[in-house]
Amino acid sequence: MSYMPKPFAALDVDGTIFKSSLAEKVVDACIDAKVFAAEPFNLVFANKRRWQTNNNEGVYQAYLHRLVRTFISQMAGIEVERFDRVIATMISEHSVRKFAFPRRLINSLQTSHHIVAISGSPDILVRPFLADLPVQTAFGSAFAVEDGIFTGAARAVGDKAAILQGLVAANVASQAGSVAVGDTFSDAPMLAYAETAIMFNASRTLTKYGQEFGWLRVNEVKDQQSVLEYNIDRELYEEKAVDVLLDRLRIAGTDEQSHS
Repeated sequence: MSYMPKPFAALDVDGTIFKSSLAEKVVDACIDAKVFAAEPFNLVFANKRRWQTNNNEGVYQAYLHRLVRTFISQMAGIEVERFDRVIATMISEHSVRKFAFPRRLINSLQTSHHIVAISGSPDILVRPFLADLPVQTAFGSAFAVEDGIFTGAARAVGDKAAILQGLVAANVASQAGSVAVGDTFSDAPMLAYAETAIMFNASRTLTKYGQEFGWLRVNEVKDQQSVLEYNIDRELYEEKAVDVLLDRLRIAGTDEQSHS
């Protein structure tokens, strides 16, 4: 029997696993710890207030992009050891702020799938934040270091679908039986590449787009989780049990292994 890699189960992090933005929280922590000055982020905070007022996905994405750009600009000259101390404190305060459904999904599929997390946030935040979950491969924006000091050079995580295509091409994971989970329209290419796409607490734009392809919706509010499957013939969503969905995904991954 020839070797066949496990299907990937790929998840976005900010807004999907984490109930907020890792970059946003570490900026707050760095300002509180006097690692960053607050003034360079004034325009960022203005964008945040604009998003909170408008509640528009495009405004939110613009806010996040400015946040990350400003964060990168402030990293030059920061000692890695000092930054690591801030991260450790921030992670300890926010590590429990993970949505229940993504945790259940990861734990349910850890033996049948290759678990992948992909985030636009810095990888120096993503990896420690996910340390309590059986994530096998994690991607985030990378920051250059020389002699224990951040240089200010950074490489964005890039296209999430292309990352998954790279894993498949390298025989690390397979597309057959795969699943992807995301919450905003920027995750659409990653969802489209997976065999099963799950829109989690999705934005209106992503929900409308994914409906054309019958993508699953999962909503989580407090301790309530619901799975909605679109019936294209009836043009409506039908609710399914979470456990039924997890079993279906796990069996699909296991079947791919047994057929290899």
